[in-house]
Amino acid sequence: MAILLEPPADLLTYEAFMAEPMVRGRCDIVQGMRVFQPELNWRRQEIISNFRHAFSGHRRCHSSRSVSSFDVLICRAPLQIRQPDILLISQDRLTLSGGPPKIGPLEIGPELVVEIVMDGHSEQTLRDKIADYRAVGVNECWAVRPDVGTVEVLTLTRGKTRSFATYGEREIFPSLIFPGLGVPIADVFAV
Repeated sequence: MAILLEPPADLLTYEAFMAEPMVRGRCDIVQGMRVFQPELNWRRQEIISNFRHAFSGHRRCHSSRSVSSFDVLICRAPLQIRQPDILLISQDRLTLSGGPPKIGPLEIGPELVVEIVMDGHSEQTLRDKIADYRAVGVNECWAVRPDVGTVEVLTLTRGKTRSFATYGEREIFPSLIFPGLGVPIADVFAV
């Protein structure tokens, strides 16, 4: 469960966010309020590492970049920032935004985000994040559920979110946005 720590009277602005020192802990900023996410535990870190490994070959062949736990600007006022577990963005889209940010959040939606849904995450929180990603042009979201060993591939358009398919044991799930990118479920949940 996310923990809201700032009182509503102290709404964070984009300018204040950019001027503040680094804040420890993973958090989103929702309607100007910092919402801390559950800490990265060992299992979540393993899954992130597994995805990074799976993306490495694709990145070299298709000029894309992946990063974990990086801020994505949704809206400046009221300030809304999301931090997906992993994002994958093409070099073309990154170039459109002026390249990797030197400071601050990514100001363009990446093509693909990965959200790992573990204890402490509600389905409503996931839906809210997906709505924000959809609003900034993210095309695809992978909802990873380690407790049941599945990955749901979602397509995002301005008007709606659609579940393409849910993949489980011994299956390979594809990206619908990045041709040739497919990840075996076994590789995602490998220990």
